[in-house]
Amino acid sequence: MRRLLALGLLGSIGCASGVPREEYDPLQKKVTELERIQEAQNAKQARLYEDLVGKHDLLQRKLADVDAIVKILETTAKRIEERLRGGTTPGNGGGGGEEVKPSDVASRTSEALLGLRTGKITVEEASGSLKSIAKDAAPLLVEELKRSATDTKYANQIVAILSSLPPAAVRMPLTGALLEPGIVRTFAARIVGNVQDRETSTILEPHAGTDDEDFRLVIGESLVACRNAAGIPLLLQSLQSKEYSNRVIAIGVLRRLNGGEDFGYRATRPGESAEAIRKWDEWANAVGKTLFD
Repeated sequence: MRRLLALGLLGSIGCASGVPREEYDPLQKKVTELERIQEAQNAKQARLYEDLVGKHDLLQRKLADVDAIVKILETTAKRIEERLRGGTTPGNGGGGGEEVKPSDVASRTSEALLGLRTGKITVEEASGSLKSIAKDAAPLLVEELKRSATDTKYANQIVAILSSLPPAAVRMPLTGALLEPGIVRTFAARIVGNVQDRETSTILEPHAGTDDEDFRLVIGESLVACRNAAGIPLLLQSLQSKEYSNRVIAIGVLRRLNGGEDFGYRATRPGESAEAIRKWDEWANAVGKTLFD
């Protein structure tokens, strides 16, 4: 296109027709050289732009990390405000009799989370450092989970830490997390199941009537993992889920509860499993209600 424009320009000044070869060739070379220089400049600008975008993304990630730490510190300050008069925060999370200064709760939690994000420590190491301050650290971890729910790897690490803490420490913050929309409440329900504590599982019961099939299935799984029979009806409902994966998971859990018997239910053919579902209902009424007594 640029060559055509150049030739057009030559033509406009009366040189395009009848231009001697000895004059045309240098002009042609000059146009070609200008094109080469322009392409090199464009490539350089593209590289500079990509480098700028990369630096901008890195800065954004670092700012997000700093913002997360600041919010953790703010949350901690609110939680320990009433305890400042006493000067210490008891390590009452089930990890021993260690006493920790209020300021240490924030720093140890933020250090653990930053270590996870940067890959400097493992989930096990982070859990070990927070167990003695579990009751104070758990609310901060849940807040971080809410903020980072879309970062799957990091969120799963936080879930693993919360799942390793004493039930009494996570019960209250998880109660609040179950009121959150989307994936956060699902994470909270899974943590309850991982904790496997019957008393803690009761915080799931008010959510059993949810219309969200996926969330209802997770609640059912977690309840029975905590030996709470309130989860069995939810698993039975999932046998008729419109989602194949939900049906597979539900029958797998129920089969384990029933010693391997599935009454002929087939997740691939739910429309042909009416008789099997009827038998599961009978089993639930006869056995399921007292299965964990």
